[in-house]
Order: sequence, then structure tokens, then C-alpha cells
Amino acid sequence: MDILAKLLQRVVYWEPPTRNYKNNLTFSEPTEMWGRWEDKIELFVDPMGRTVPSRSFVFTQYPTKVEGWLMLGELTDVPSGVDDPREIKEAFEIRRSDDLPDLRNEEHLYTAILS
Repeated sequence: MDILAKLLQRVVYWEPPTRNYKNNLTFSEPTEMWGRWEDKIELFVDPMGRTVPSRSFVFTQYPTKVEGWLMLGELTDVPSGVDDPREIKEAFEIRRSDDLPDLRNEEHLYTAILS
């Protein structure tokens, strides 16, 4: 899929949080991947069936999950000592995640919709 060659930006991804033994949300270590970040306001339907406006669309070569978080930039851009992406104003929650395979189902373009 030629579109994968256009993923020229670095994005940081946090998996959805889990609950620790104190019932607090904890995030795993972030990972860095290639992507394409487009700030675009568009109405979409979230997994709960609500129509909400998007903030950005992020295209990646790897799957992302709803309730995960994305930030445009590199791991070195994540402030030191910050474990929770909700504390980073440049990070946004994934509200919907889509998968678009090529015609042979060999390569996939994943879309994360942020709001």
C-alpha cells in the first residue's frame, strides 16, 4: 500500500490504562511509531453510539486501541517523570480505531480518531 510510505511523522502511543491494586488507572510505557497526524474536525460515531466531533485523525502502520492515547512527537518529547498521558496537553485520547486492509489483505492502514 503506497500510503504507508507517506507515514513520515513520529507519534507516541500509550496502550489503554489498566487498574492497579489500589484501583487507580496506570498506563504502560509509551511506544514510538511512524504515522501521519491530521488535525481535522469531523463528526464520527464513537463505540458508545454517540455522534461526537473529532480533533485529529492519526494514520499508523500498527493497530491502536480505543481509550489509548497518542501524541505527535518522539519519546524524547514526553516530559520526564510523567507516566500519565492525561497530564500532557499535547496528548489526546483515542475515541475510535479503524483498520483498512489493502486488496490482498497483506498490509493494513490503521486510523485512530482523537477527540
